[in-house]
Amino acid sequence: MALAGHPWLQGIVSEPARLALLHAGIERRYDSDEVLYLAGSPAQSIQLVLEGRVRLMRGGPAQHSTLGRLAGLLLTRAAKARGSRITLGATHQPAAEEIGTVRELVVRGLRTLRERGAIKALGGGRYEIENIEELQRIARLRD
Repeated sequence: MALAGHPWLQGIVSEPARLALLHAGIERRYDSDEVLYLAGSPAQSIQLVLEGRVRLMRGGPAQHSTLGRLAGLLLTRAAKARGSRITLGATHQPAAEEIGTVRELVVRGLRTLRERGAIKALGGGRYEIENIEELQRIARLRD
């Protein structure tokens, strides 16, 4: 779809405003896991989706890294379980939605946490916290 034919630009804005937007617009392409906006941040631009889909997600504190949010989630689950063994469930999708990211980044984050010795995979979506201090340190990290 061409920008000039975008439904938002048809009948909602005047013709001079539409032409000004078309002239000032910059076409951008985004990767599938790229963040366009963070909740609570002031808008810097208007985004019109010409092709593809946008997923709206709300997560924990936006200033935390994905790995930090994941570590925080694991710590919260451990506190609720009153032990070092936790469950994320059969799939990682609910955990991803809870921290405001995509499943692939949760999988990658869990691998990183295992490599750093913070957690151990037990199978079936179950994990054991091996190094709580490391997990707490990662949870405090900012982007």
